[in-house]
Amino acid sequence: MTKLLFYDPDTSKLDVINKAKHLFPSIIGSSYNPEGRKEVTQIQYNDATINLLDSDGNSVHRCSFHSWLNLIYPAESIYDPRTAYIIPIRPQFLIQIFQAGKTVYYGKPTCTQDDMRGASVLFYASRPISGVVAIARIVNRYIGTPAQLYNDLGIRGVLTLEQIGGEGQIRQAVEYDFLMPLRQAISRSDLLSNGILNGTPQTMHSISLERYMKSS
Repeated sequence: MTKLLFYDPDTSKLDVINKAKHLFPSIIGSSYNPEGRKEVTQIQYNDATINLLDSDGNSVHRCSFHSWLNLIYPAESIYDPRTAYIIPIRPQFLIQIFQAGKTVYYGKPTCTQDDMRGASVLFYASRPISGVVAIARIVNRYIGTPAQLYNDLGIRGVLTLEQIGGEGQIRQAVEYDFLMPLRQAISRSDLLSNGILNGTPQTMHSISLERYMKSS
């Protein structure tokens, strides 16, 4: 029921402390739980971990950033990365992603210094419509050899081991969730005119989320 709460426009705009209070309200001590639970008064965010604290600095709840985003979905978080990523994808692979529920994108490592967890990822198709056709949220990014990545993530992506890369090469696997097709694609011409793209994307790269949101 708490998830439904944040579908409401008013509650989705609550600040992060009040969101936490809705999710983890204070509990008066009882014979079953003598200590009860104090009200959340502060939040710490470090290394993609959320820690809800009471007025004494005691932890009320601790979870991963990914779990926190799931709890407040579809509301936004102040900890959301302000960088998004765009991925060019072949139409036949896009079909597999939706029909087979694939949740991993394999490719050459890009933006290797970025912490992509929680960032938006935009899927760009060149046919039959040239533009952004779907959006998802990055769970994590892994870097390793094709064999390492495929052993860990396997058929969760659309590529075979041979398609990912050869022995000795380094590749990345971007795991995502909450994949949503756009009702209306954001066209290539709009992306270019708003300065989001300089041309047709050839590889995964970062863009300004704020600039993209203004154009969508």
